[in-house]
Amino acid sequence: MADTEAGPSGSAPMLPHRQEHDHRRRTYSPRDWKGDCERTNSHWCLTGAVVTFLCAVSLIGLSEGWLEAMGLGRRMVHDKDCSSPEFSKQTLKLLAEEPLQRLAVGLGTKKSEDQDFLGRFEGSGLVLSRDSSNYYVVFDNSFFLGKFASELTFHSTPGYNRSTNKILPWPDKSPDDVSGFEAITFNSSSGTYLVVQEAIRYRHSIFANVIEVDIDPTTDEVTQLGSCIADYHFAADNKGFEGAGVLQHDNGKSYLLGLCEGNFCQGGSQGRRAGHGRIVVMERQRDEGGNCTYSTVSVVPIPRDANFEDYSDLSLRGKHVAIVSQASSAVWVGRFELVPEALGVMVLHPGRVWDFPRNEVLQRGGHLVGGRGRDRRRLGQDEGEGEAALPLLGQG
Repeated sequence: MADTEAGPSGSAPMLPHRQEHDHRRRTYSPRDWKGDCERTNSHWCLTGAVVTFLCAVSLIGLSEGWLEAMGLGRRMVHDKDCSSPEFSKQTLKLLAEEPLQRLAVGLGTKKSEDQDFLGRFEGSGLVLSRDSSNYYVVFDNSFFLGKFASELTFHSTPGYNRSTNKILPWPDKSPDDVSGFEAITFNSSSGTYLVVQEAIRYRHSIFANVIEVDIDPTTDEVTQLGSCIADYHFAADNKGFEGAGVLQHDNGKSYLLGLCEGNFCQGGSQGRRAGHGRIVVMERQRDEGGNCTYSTVSVVPIPRDANFEDYSDLSLRGKHVAIVSQASSAVWVGRFELVPEALGVMVLHPGRVWDFPRNEVLQRGGHLVGGRGRDRRRLGQDEGEGEAALPLLGQG
């Protein structure tokens, strides 16, 4: 079992203690020091303070987090400056958006029940189907899945078949059963989908759970093939894996990537320290009894230019990875490089941050999730904390 990675200790190294053998030598108290300063030239006192500070800096070293280590400040959380002259270059343009409720009109048992039927669902992740014709959406408060045409439009367009929009039942579950689903991804090596429960209690600890499912493209039947606990330990059941992806490595293996919601994979104030995101790389293993576990291979740091307060989903395409943030309402895009398993499987290189369009919804912070489209990026958004009402699925 891998323990949650801790952040920097936050303490500076102590200066070596020199034992004093001359007991006649005067020992200074804070009051004596103040009095001496008043009796000497203030310039020399200031010089002494500066020298002491520089010595401390030299001992700590000019590392990325030395200011944090001295308690003098923390890395600023990414925020949007709407008055910036670079606003238009750093902000994505909204091409279209569709409320989930409108996409699913007619899916309730009665027309009058459509609104209540969809109002129960909070979209938390989406993935493109294997034939690129639909998106599957998971909800964190229901086991049922959403299926929507990849054009994501309510209007009639050539080749668009709105009849494909459906809510897919989960075997032996009702719509009101809370799932804890936070991510869904496609494993091309097996042709199945992996649905991730953010964090569940297992053997008196908290872990993510990964469920493998098959979705029949003809009948839309959902079949649960099995589930595996991920051995990465979390301290809080609301700060587990928020996003997921499958990485096909040159060594022939498939690895599951789990995106931690909090910085350092932690909750609380530690989890809100911007610029310390983590991706957990895992490999599925089976014991002699046939039980499976997603074992931690490495924990990959996200570059610090993705200085987000939280991380809500990821998407892989080619040699690039996109990571979105709910709290910062932004997306970071960077390159990744495959490395031998002994070196961590993958490393991420610095990238660039784009902000989502600012409006009354996004200024409040949304739960933004990424999916891979043929030519555009599709994203989902809900209205933030609590029982959010109507997620949006859009192009942009």
